[in-house]
Amino acid sequence: MDYLRSYSATMDSVQRPNAKHVSPERNGVRVGDEVLHNYHKFEPKSSKSAHAVSSPYGSKGSFNGSKSSTKGSLTSVAHQRMSNSKPNLQSSWVNVVASVPFGASHHDLDSKTDKKANAPPDRFQIVYMIFLLHGISFLLPWNMFLTANNYFTEFKLAPTGNQTESEYAKNFLSYVGIAAQIPNVSLTFLNIFFQSKTGSKNIRIAGSIGGLIVMFIITIILAIVNSQEWQGTFFGLTMASIVIINIFSGLYQSCLFGMAGPFPMKYTNAVVIGSNSSGIFTSITMIASLLLAKNLQLAAIWYFVAAVLVLCLALITYFLLPSMPFYKHYANPHASNLEEDSQKALVQKEEMNSVSEKVPYVHVLKKTWKQLLGVWLTFFVSFTCFPAILADIRPSDPNFFLPDYLYTPITTFFFFQCFATLGNLATELKFKPGPKYIIIPIVLRLLYIPFFLLCNYRTDVRSFPVYINNDYVYFLGGITMAFTGGYFSSLCMMYAPSLVENRWAGTAAVFATFFIVLGLVIGVNFTLLLAKIVEVI
Repeated sequence: MDYLRSYSATMDSVQRPNAKHVSPERNGVRVGDEVLHNYHKFEPKSSKSAHAVSSPYGSKGSFNGSKSSTKGSLTSVAHQRMSNSKPNLQSSWVNVVASVPFGASHHDLDSKTDKKANAPPDRFQIVYMIFLLHGISFLLPWNMFLTANNYFTEFKLAPTGNQTESEYAKNFLSYVGIAAQIPNVSLTFLNIFFQSKTGSKNIRIAGSIGGLIVMFIITIILAIVNSQEWQGTFFGLTMASIVIINIFSGLYQSCLFGMAGPFPMKYTNAVVIGSNSSGIFTSITMIASLLLAKNLQLAAIWYFVAAVLVLCLALITYFLLPSMPFYKHYANPHASNLEEDSQKALVQKEEMNSVSEKVPYVHVLKKTWKQLLGVWLTFFVSFTCFPAILADIRPSDPNFFLPDYLYTPITTFFFFQCFATLGNLATELKFKPGPKYIIIPIVLRLLYIPFFLLCNYRTDVRSFPVYINNDYVYFLGGITMAFTGGYFSSLCMMYAPSLVENRWAGTAAVFATFFIVLGLVIGVNFTLLLAKIVEVI
């Protein structure tokens, strides 16, 4: 192997000071896209000489430049060190080889490295952009109904005559969250156990997108008709449509993360970035609709039409993916550099083995539980505060420069989605903290919940005073909450598939997706509880 010859040459140069210079690209052990220079120095506690390393098989290997004497021991030692190393990005040597999957065994390290080394280029980042688009699409229904809060509460469910504000309008966002996330979490949980059966993947993803398109067309029809005389029925139809929409959305979401699992980590992050970009898209679309349309009804119609167009584009691009060499390379776990006949034989053998091989769910959970807890807690805090609590915080300054009808769309929806996306993008630059300690700052985010309750939240129904009455302090809290939510969710979602063997990466990704949705559903239900508590305090 090339890296053994390279390593032998490196050790020769260490033992013989007068040896000829070795070219930089061969001066060390190549792992992934990186080179480990002076690999023997990565065990500072070892008292053994660099000239003799104990083999796991009980033999000694002398690094004297001979291929025959070094091949077995070097391979086993290098692999043993890599497989025994803990998945901590903060350790000094992992920063050198950041492309190595965290916690991978030597078998998986080799397979992932070979997969990346032999991959064709993602020309013009088209596959990355398609994953980004699908990240926008799967969360589009959720964001659409949240951002259209004014349309529902101030137009469709607004009190008429001498009526007071109905319960439907009062806690509309909380009811939307419950109706949306209960089917979502159920479908995502079931998909954990069925996602490995990929034969119907096209049907599940394409069918989910098609179902979303049909349901949004029905939503447009409901926006056109006059429902003032039957608000209760309209509310029931809206909740029913949200349930059906999120059944499709939950299946779409979990399949999408499972599909992205075998790809490099940036493609999983593309889905996460897209999911937060979905919020930016819906916020900008709603603000533009409010500014350009004559009334809330017309604004809502154009708003939901935009969702249909995006979903149609997602459906088209999904069917384009299999024609792209980069996608086929990672999506086909049997792709290799073998000749065609050998490749077919390998595929048949792997398919026969996969029938009897069971997914080790407990093993995956043990490897990834910190990341799963982290992603759950991140989304629990974020969606306890957003959108229901933030949407009910009014400006403390009566002369604030934003008009009332734009205050919530901008300061709640646009700010949250924009800075959450920036948090996602920040992970492209920095991986801190590592998988071991990421849970610490995530737990500290729980402080955001009392912070927002002490702002100008529902002052008409609560008795305790407002302690944070500065709009800009509230803005800072909202911005940091959104940014950290996006940042830590991306890290957890990227870490989780990388902590297990490559063949279980899709399962780990779907587990993480389930905990995202679980955090969402518990968060939005907890918001409803907090609203009731605030009313009686």
